[in-house]
Amino acid sequence: MTVIVMLLLGCLPAMLKSDTITWYHADFPPGSIPKGPDKGKGYNDQTEKFMVKQLPEFQHQFVTANYSRIVHDLKVRNGCTVGLFKSKEREQFILYSIPRLLVLPNGVVFKKERLVDFAPYLDENGYISIDKLMERSRFNVGIAKGRNYAGGIQQALEKYKGKKTIIERVGLDVFSGLFQMLMADHLDYIIGFPVEAKFFARKHGYENAIHFFPVKEMPLYSKTYMACSKNKWGYKVMDKINQILTKYRHTPEYLAFYEYWLDDSAALRHKQFSHKLFLNQ
Repeated sequence: MTVIVMLLLGCLPAMLKSDTITWYHADFPPGSIPKGPDKGKGYNDQTEKFMVKQLPEFQHQFVTANYSRIVHDLKVRNGCTVGLFKSKEREQFILYSIPRLLVLPNGVVFKKERLVDFAPYLDENGYISIDKLMERSRFNVGIAKGRNYAGGIQQALEKYKGKKTIIERVGLDVFSGLFQMLMADHLDYIIGFPVEAKFFARKHGYENAIHFFPVKEMPLYSKTYMACSKNKWGYKVMDKINQILTKYRHTPEYLAFYEYWLDDSAALRHKQFSHKLFLNQ
């Protein structure tokens, strides 16, 4: 009898943790990095680990999937993901958290040795005008075919569509391919997120050879959110997630997950924007 009681007591923690969160993430470096030497070091990976640590009352399992499947699964079964942009369509069946992270927008990436060539297109705050750059320069820009860069960058691409200086690339390794074309001097600059630039520069051994400029015509940042299935279970989990975000999302430890993938200038901007927004809420 004593043995049975002891066995039951030993199983009690597991029994109490019967509620399980399935965490979905995409293969989208440097947000989520499911393989390679940087496996698990993505800013979404680190955020996911942080949330798991803060939610010991749940069991946790993990699924890597594309964003289409993630959205589908959150609609039909219980689950969460640490990073998902909002849309009116998704909000019908997906429950979003309070803002969990500010993401810096796409900008201009070029070789550091070409800094003097881009200087005429900069303002006093170190932001580059993509409209003036595309209109007045003869520099070739590399972009991913079919990708929406949003904001002023997308508007400039549509405005100057057809110019021979706009080089489109297709394929699965689009940004990586564009980056290698840049380093081989087949392109003068490329468009991408600052975290993308840092990741692929590090991956190919060019971390100190590139420079990133934010774009004057783009918003300072975009808000991203955690998301769970929109049902009774999801509301229960999201209430706990929001409490954790309110407590930690402005802290150095939490911000470091994203800022690890930024250069010093971008990391400083991100920290300033995050403190201004999150400390005032």
